[in-house]
Amino acid sequence: MKSANGLISKRLRDACQQNNVFTQALIACLPPDFASHVAVTKYQYGVLTISVDSSAWMTTLRFHSTSVLSDLCRETGVDIKSINIRVIPARLFKPFETRVNQKRGFEVSKATAKSLTHVGESTVDSKLSEALLRLARHATSSE
Repeated sequence: MKSANGLISKRLRDACQQNNVFTQALIACLPPDFASHVAVTKYQYGVLTISVDSSAWMTTLRFHSTSVLSDLCRETGVDIKSINIRVIPARLFKPFETRVNQKRGFEVSKATAKSLTHVGESTVDSKLSEALLRLARHATSSE
């Protein structure tokens, strides 16, 4: 069975890792209140695309764009030619801080949890058993 890394191309993994490095550098270059409102979404041909969650943050970031561009070039060592800023609606926006620091928030139904527990308890592979039982603990209390 292939690992999850085997299913994702190296090029895509490298791009995601590069975006995370750029986002960390971006957050370091900006005032603290920006952190939950910005994320780097793409770097291609010297153009860095930054996503924000509202037009107000886009305007504020544009105001700082000259200093941000020079700071990012210095921080990352990459020759960034320009910055492109886009607005992504807040309901779709997942800021870097949240993606990195937040636990995966998901729940499973009680019926699914029961099945996972049954399979986990009867599985010979100890690592798989532990993982299934851990997953079963995410059962919702409302069902």
